[in-house]
Amino acid sequence: MLPTVPSASTPTSHALLAWGNSGNGRSILADGRYRSLLDKFQLRSAEQSNDGLIAQELIKAVNSLRAQASPLNSMLKPGSPTRRLLVAGHFEIEYELNSYYCPLQTDIQIIDIRIKKGELTNRQRAGLWDAKLTTRGQWQRAASPKLRITETVKQKGTEDSPILIGINGRCKNLDDAVNTLPDHMARGDKLNLERLKPSYQLFYVPVNAGESRGWLPVKSLGKKNREEQHKAALTLADQIYSAHNRGLHVEWTAHDSGSFVLTKAMDILIKKNIDLQQRQRIYLSDHTSSEYEADLCRRALNMNVNGDKWANSRPGIRQIIGGSQFGYAKISSKYLVLTHATPTEEKWGALAEFGLDTLGTAKSWKGALAAGVAASSGVSFAVGALVLSTFGETLLSSLPSLNKNYYKGLNNQVKFAINKLGSNGT
Repeated sequence: MLPTVPSASTPTSHALLAWGNSGNGRSILADGRYRSLLDKFQLRSAEQSNDGLIAQELIKAVNSLRAQASPLNSMLKPGSPTRRLLVAGHFEIEYELNSYYCPLQTDIQIIDIRIKKGELTNRQRAGLWDAKLTTRGQWQRAASPKLRITETVKQKGTEDSPILIGINGRCKNLDDAVNTLPDHMARGDKLNLERLKPSYQLFYVPVNAGESRGWLPVKSLGKKNREEQHKAALTLADQIYSAHNRGLHVEWTAHDSGSFVLTKAMDILIKKNIDLQQRQRIYLSDHTSSEYEADLCRRALNMNVNGDKWANSRPGIRQIIGGSQFGYAKISSKYLVLTHATPTEEKWGALAEFGLDTLGTAKSWKGALAAGVAASSGVSFAVGALVLSTFGETLLSSLPSLNKNYYKGLNNQVKFAINKLGSNGT
């Protein structure tokens, strides 16, 4: 068992004293109850157990504050420039920046330590999970979340054998997410699916009740920034950075609104001037946040951007408005490639292709126009879908119950929808 976090009524000294070796940078100040708690975690960190690993992570996080007052997985408290919150999967550390001598010399005062293991286990908090394939062909989550990314026999974390990790978007719960992501991670290809077996890793982002049921207001598309999503992005950024420090090659597949959390996590890393040295790459599937912003982020982080196919999306309302931004995001990404990543000898051909692609976006405007009307009038997705009833593909691509699979075109989607409806009727 992990040490119990003391309550405010615990009879201990409230005098602020330094904890640990203060010769390594900033002093970590804490009152008696939190110094005692940190000492207990220090002892527990020597154990070879899951709780021991959590204790190691906490002690490592506290000591990291000596070198950097605002690590990449920390956030500001609104209205309080000196209050910070460090977020990790299993805990949160609230602290204050104290400046006794001058603005450049600060100490860290621990205000609170909150253990979040229970929230993680109960799937109320974003975290990393293992998913294993059962003998019945269903994916099943592990009993508890994990601390960090791990290599497997088929996914060794090398350039030729990257670790494959999914980030879920809209889903009912964790069990639904672990069964939805494999098709998207495999790009709808059964051969690719073999790379995931017998297990894969999922970064699970809990969804709210409205999102789990399928429909959301159009006006919220691509702009969601709940505190839970911000904390999820901080935790994800920490996982990406940890994998980078270990030299691992990782491929992240973000599904649906998981693209928002991934883009936010990448933006956090950009602000810390992180260079991922082309060891990690991303793939967006049915993304509902800007494809262009994600493209800018992956290039700014020096991710692996080889290959033309790095995003795929059905023409649903959520994807048209949030992911492609009525075609603007896709065209902007193509222009970015044309101007910054195309050899001089290939630019004329690429320019011609860019022109044709620009004209081709007109196809999506039929659905986008009606969706825009629904958005401007505050109509929900359900009503918006009715407005688009004459646009069969957009309507079909907007029904939550029929759109869990990887999108491979209208004909394939019609086949999937008929099979889905048939299985529900039997």
